[in-house]
Amino acid sequence: DHWLVDSSCLLHLDYPNLKLPFTMRMAYSVTYSFASLLLILNFCMYVIVLGLAAWTMNKTLDGDTHIIGNAATPNFVLLALIAGVVGAISSLSGIHHLSEWKTNTLGGSSAVAFVAWALTLLAMGFACKEIHIGGNRMDKLKTLESFVIILGGTELVYLLSIHGGFVTGEYSTTQSYTKASEAKGAGGA
Repeated sequence: DHWLVDSSCLLHLDYPNLKLPFTMRMAYSVTYSFASLLLILNFCMYVIVLGLAAWTMNKTLDGDTHIIGNAATPNFVLLALIAGVVGAISSLSGIHHLSEWKTNTLGGSSAVAFVAWALTLLAMGFACKEIHIGGNRMDKLKTLESFVIILGGTELVYLLSIHGGFVTGEYSTTQSYTKASEAKGAGGA
């Protein structure tokens, strides 16, 4: 006999030939595809933010003072650099989660994504302040501001989409056990 233990620890029989209804398969593929698309988009945007922030930081450290648009620029560039690194790493964690698409990988992936989103929102606040102050800012700095502001929204939508799979019940919330593995867990061989 084959048993399944779901997330609420209730036992159910596993019917191997049981097929999901068409609407559930459609919901699964839409949420999974949407999360995958957002993950790729966010990864590419975080790499661009990382590149632009690193270039700006390098130019500033070399003594090129015309890059600094106003007083908020150094703080913004530093936070954008940190948000870019953490965001790119969170995308790699998201790749692992999407390859598994289970609730036990959701926790780690969403935790790193929440940290990346928080850092992106912090950098976004400085980007908005930099825009508000104004001044003579270079086009690359304006591009960096735009990407950070857009990433603040797309990272949130990504977080909602991976948690949408949990809410709709798309994730594999069950762990398969056989009676032999139950016997081992209960003090058997």
